[in-house]
This record gives sequence, structure tokens and C-alpha cells, in this order.
Amino acid sequence: MQQAPAVGRGLSELIMKGKYDTLDLSPLRVERFKENALVIEDAIY
Repeated sequence: MQQAPAVGRGLSELIMKGKYDTLDLSPLRVERFKENALVIEDAIY
């Protein structure tokens, strides 16, 4: 529920415009796994 509105907006911008306008979701791109550019969550132990 927390991320759903942001994800919806980001996906709609990516589909309609081919890029993110209001939110920079590029750190969460799928290619990050291949590039070994993982996002480390500090709040999870």
C-alpha cells in the first residue's frame, strides 16, 4: 500500500513518455542486478 501510488505513477510515465518525470525510479531498474548495482536497505536486519 505504501509504494503502490508511486509505482503506478512511475510505470505510467515510463509507458507513456519513455522516461520518469516526477519520480526518479532508475535506481530500481531491472538492469541493476546484471550491473551489480544493488540497492541496500538499511532498515531491514
